[in-house]
Amino acid sequence: METSNAKTDTTKNPLLPHTQRRNLLILAVVFLILLAGIWIWKTVQLNNFKKQAATEKQQLQDQASKMIINTHQEHLTLLAKPFV
Repeated sequence: METSNAKTDTTKNPLLPHTQRRNLLILAVVFLILLAGIWIWKTVQLNNFKKQAATEKQQLQDQASKMIINTHQEHLTLLAKPFV
């Protein structure tokens, strides 16, 4: 019976809760670092998408205005032909 008491006494090591708290703290810090990294990554990705959308919008507007100018010029030349 004394052997079972010796086993229970060694499992009640006072350092065990300290190491568990330390491991939990390390795990929490690593999790927070990963979470911050993902947040920064997604923020950068979102900013890149916004910039890309803005440039595509500007290109589309430029292309549309050029098409409108070309069609107006074509219509004016077709309208001017009968008068010449």
